[in-house]
Amino acid sequence: MKPRILFVAFQSNNESNGGIDSATRMFEALREDFDWELVTNRESKFTERWRAGNAQVWLARSEIGGSRTSRYIGLIKIGVCIWRAIAKRRPDIVHVNDILSGIVAARLARHASIPLVMTVRGLKQAGESYGRRWQFVMSCCFRVVALSDEMADSLRVRLLFSSSQLLTIRSIVDLDAMSPVDDAARLRLRESLGIAPDEFAVASVGAFFPLKGQLRFIQAAVPEVLARIPDARVHFLGDFDPEEDKYSRACQFSVNDQGLSKKVKFHGHSDEIAKWYKACDVIVVHSQREGLARSMIESMACGTPVVSFNVCSATETLDESAAGIVVEQGDYDQMVSVLRELASDTARRKKIGQNARIAAKSMFSKNTIRNKYLFLYRECLSQRSI
Repeated sequence: MKPRILFVAFQSNNESNGGIDSATRMFEALREDFDWELVTNRESKFTERWRAGNAQVWLARSEIGGSRTSRYIGLIKIGVCIWRAIAKRRPDIVHVNDILSGIVAARLARHASIPLVMTVRGLKQAGESYGRRWQFVMSCCFRVVALSDEMADSLRVRLLFSSSQLLTIRSIVDLDAMSPVDDAARLRLRESLGIAPDEFAVASVGAFFPLKGQLRFIQAAVPEVLARIPDARVHFLGDFDPEEDKYSRACQFSVNDQGLSKKVKFHGHSDEIAKWYKACDVIVVHSQREGLARSMIESMACGTPVVSFNVCSATETLDESAAGIVVEQGDYDQMVSVLRELASDTARRKKIGQNARIAAKSMFSKNTIRNKYLFLYRECLSQRSI
């Protein structure tokens, strides 16, 4: 009989969701080795993939946004669902995909004497403290998974963790779907996406919300990019709803107010994001904070240069393998200068792209990540048998 894993993950209403996407790829890599149960709060394309992989999905319909009361009710619903799954299915391991899931599941897993694993998807900003809830959840975990060594080191220092409790396991990238194309195929892709052959295409990928930093990038960098690089166009991809979402609306207003609408395009969510990675010249990461930005690692796999603020994992992932260029957080002048340099140096872009593909194959391959999770889960199972 296969060991059973109960996986708990909250989902937002965005179609672009790097955290649950990464978790789903992990599940698909390991679905033959374990029996899987998923507890989550909404139906999505990801729950369809879990069911297609023979996982049982426990649904506690709730939203994690909105008022404090609605969030509290949502946490209670998830908690009840977790407890029912534990009581009925008796999992061998509980794995939570975010701190909210951890807050709900920690006591339940401890009460049932089940090893708890938590994946940390992002770091708090400098100066922000990790409160009692974080401390409690971490104390309940048998292992804590960080997405990079940089993240693990920060958690170790800021939460006073022992090295043995922390484990670095990066995310899986589909290296077949996310792969470079030759010049002829790239031109065809650009034509199909409405990108001109001589355009310097800069893309920003991610759902629109303040931590992703789209508005400040539009205000502080985009006008200079377009002024200094005459052939440049900026493409935003990711959930974008200016009618309902204030932040999306502010971004659209800023573009229109500056008279940039002919050179800045909002494309919304795309199910063909790989085409955009392959067709564009540069991907930018301008977030205030990240864990391991999915747009960064997928761009690398496609052989497309990345210019990123110094968010978590950027130096380790880009600088150390010459797979991209990292600039100081909030230094938009430097980001513009780097983009201008890359726009005029095709050979350098090509070399960075080659380095990026090599690094992606080394760091994010399915087999590499699968083996690390197998090691982790076997550790958990051995702990439970003691």
